[in-house]
Amino acid sequence: MTRALFMIIAALLISAAGTTPAPLIPHHPHDVIDDVALAPGFTERPTVFVASSGTMRLFLRSDNGGHSWVSRRNGMRGAQLFEFEIASDWERSNAIYAVLGRGGLQRSLDGGESWEVMETGYWTHVTLAPADADGAQTLFFASETAVRRSDNGGVSSKHVLGNLPVESSITTIAVSPDYGEDKTIVVGTRDKRILLSHDAGETWRVTEIDGTPKSIAISPKFASDYTMWVATHGAGVLKTTDAGMSYTPSSEGMTDPDANDIVVAPGYPQCQDLFAATRDRGVFRSRDGGATWALTALDVKRTPQTDNHFTSLALSSDYPADPTLYCGSFEGLFFSNDAGDHWLESNVSPTRIGRHLKLSPDFPNDGVAFGATYGNPLIKTTDRGDSWQLANTNFRGVSSYSVAVSPDFVTDGIVLVGVIGGVRRSEDGGETWEAMPYEQAVKKERYVNYQTRDILFSPGFATDRTVFAVDSGGFYRSGDAGRTWTSHAVPTELCWELELSPQWPDDHIVFAGGVAIHRSVDDGLTWSEPLYEDRILDIVCPPDFSQQGDAYALTRGAGFVRSTDHGVTWTPMPDAWDGYTGECLRLSPTFEEDNTIVASTIGGGFFLSRDRGVSWERWHELGSPVDSCFVFEMSPGFSEDRTILAGTFEGFWRSEDGGSTWKMLTEEEFYDEDRAPWMLLGPGWEDDYSGDAYCRKTQRAAVAGHMARLPFTGTGVRLYGKRGPDQGIADVQIDGATARMVDLYSATPQDQQVLFETNDLDWGVHDLTVRVTGEKNPASTGSWVTLDGSDVLYRGDAAAATPVLSPVLRAMSGAEAGGALAIDVPAPEPAAEQGEVPGVNVTALIGGLAVIALAVVMVSSAIRRRRANHG
Repeated sequence: MTRALFMIIAALLISAAGTTPAPLIPHHPHDVIDDVALAPGFTERPTVFVASSGTMRLFLRSDNGGHSWVSRRNGMRGAQLFEFEIASDWERSNAIYAVLGRGGLQRSLDGGESWEVMETGYWTHVTLAPADADGAQTLFFASETAVRRSDNGGVSSKHVLGNLPVESSITTIAVSPDYGEDKTIVVGTRDKRILLSHDAGETWRVTEIDGTPKSIAISPKFASDYTMWVATHGAGVLKTTDAGMSYTPSSEGMTDPDANDIVVAPGYPQCQDLFAATRDRGVFRSRDGGATWALTALDVKRTPQTDNHFTSLALSSDYPADPTLYCGSFEGLFFSNDAGDHWLESNVSPTRIGRHLKLSPDFPNDGVAFGATYGNPLIKTTDRGDSWQLANTNFRGVSSYSVAVSPDFVTDGIVLVGVIGGVRRSEDGGETWEAMPYEQAVKKERYVNYQTRDILFSPGFATDRTVFAVDSGGFYRSGDAGRTWTSHAVPTELCWELELSPQWPDDHIVFAGGVAIHRSVDDGLTWSEPLYEDRILDIVCPPDFSQQGDAYALTRGAGFVRSTDHGVTWTPMPDAWDGYTGECLRLSPTFEEDNTIVASTIGGGFFLSRDRGVSWERWHELGSPVDSCFVFEMSPGFSEDRTILAGTFEGFWRSEDGGSTWKMLTEEEFYDEDRAPWMLLGPGWEDDYSGDAYCRKTQRAAVAGHMARLPFTGTGVRLYGKRGPDQGIADVQIDGATARMVDLYSATPQDQQVLFETNDLDWGVHDLTVRVTGEKNPASTGSWVTLDGSDVLYRGDAAAATPVLSPVLRAMSGAEAGGALAIDVPAPEPAAEQGEVPGVNVTALIGGLAVIALAVVMVSSAIRRRRANHG
């Protein structure tokens, strides 16, 4: 390890040693992680996959340990990815197997670049046996009531267990690491039973246990030691040492009896480490084969949206030489390089994701569009997407859940944005905003149900000034263009979609959707019983609704659903999109002439119907950058202006030829200081709502040594903050080295100031650190450092590897050491030999030195592993 690299790490960590790190910031938005897996050979090439059924329903891959991610959903059918497994011969085969409910069993042989359906049906579990010397792959996959086995990688399969009653539905399956020798497959069921076969599923033995099995870890030496562990809800961890004949409690010290997942060291029994993720408490570690357990250091602020938080674990195949551990939770993905002693958070869903989109009704002429990204309020373009600006000054809302543009936008400039508990209203095209809250008609315990999910302007808005909105707490109506609102009860527990008859108010028909479609014929005062039950994503009424009676809906389960009797009855058309999951439904701007409906899907590209939804065809061949499209809008003048804007995981795109070719539009992603992955180190950080800040507020600290860190992927970063008469001096560092000392003093308060900017970094993962020095300009009355977020220049070569160029991040995450700094700046000077580091007492200093030692060991270990592996 070079002295320069040591000093960079030491300077960063010593400066934080005197302060107690603040609790982890609540992940906003949270990234719901359902499954996580590390590829074999992780130590040499740190490839990670995650499946998420959260807001964007993603399947992502990282080749640098989780610092940056790319989508691997294209070509994958189905809505929710339940489980996936990576083949043991990954380095040769690049094989992944996944089950997606109605999407069936699917396989990729190129690391997720493309997918094929191997077995239709509804499958929710999959597990793989180690591939044999010839690469033959045996897998077991299961529904709630049946298990099938394939001995040829899914090409064909046979039934080995089935017709289980509903109360015995399958909760987990596992296969022995010694399957080639012992042919063992294990199944857990909801009624507290373990089904075990030693002949590849031909015969089964049933044993009752004390809890509901959620995960099974089988000893790598099962053929000789007959040992396995079962994570259960209700009984913690159970252990058997007689091949499942009997089970005994093995969870002393585990303070949560509901365990979701369990993993065992691949070198067991030489290394007796196990890890278990529990419903609420976190990740526990055992050093003695499960006899006793202790809670690891993972500390996540839990969201009230669920009571089941820590769901999945993945352990390096080279453990304990590489002590890397991942935990997927409802709040995001976390990883540790030291077997759970310290944790970092991965930014699984970056803020660039295009989530909502609305165009000006005069878009062909004014080029105005508004986009809402993931976890940020709003961006705006006035040049058809060539450039974008933040449109959230003094917004007072962390996330935007819907956007609506007035039909008279050209003259009235009205934009409405849905947030938690109301809307934000602008009359000047998004330059300034007013908060317009409303009183919920239905009170719920979980605040998250009050997200305004849809906003609609009346068809006659020019004269009646009527606007409608909906959240799970109410159906809202405004008669003064969104200034004031009246609330009425909603017809369903979760209510996220609205649609008005184009002939409203003459026919008084309104539709609402959430977990069902409901219809009102009295302007939403009363509602029908559920007309079609499914997760409703969109409801659309064509302009000739009153004459033709057609209405269309996009649902999560059935896909496209159609009504021909004014929405009284609905007929599913599940074959509309070739098995792909629909995500956004739009009518052609000239629907009355061409009868055309367009749908975007997740993984399957765009589909087109020219006969009002009766039949569908693929609009463009797969292989475009918008094959997974979350939202899109066609130009209001589409017959002549063939422009489409679309939102994807990578950001917003534009096509000017009706979808044949695409250009990426966005290149910056904004991270408010209150949004992960910002990390605030030190208890002295506080919220400040004064002034005109981006999003809603700033955060500030004045204690020397306090730091704010932002890991980011890209080629540059722009830091925003506040200057003023009480502001101090900040040490801004890039990749652990001081890039600039910034004097924040100004005689008058100045908000939204660019404090630091660099845009010529090498493409890769970097680290921005802002350190409070405690020093100030002689004219300043204080030493505050006030942060207001940052822009990251995230665009790079998507086909190229994304290296981790920050030596600090490499040290902290255990990635390979060495390499040059991304910018050529001198390392910070070491701490003074005589004086004290500000705010550091003896205990803290010892703790800081221990952290430094850990970092040194981590980097040195990485170097030794590299040298050993390369001779």
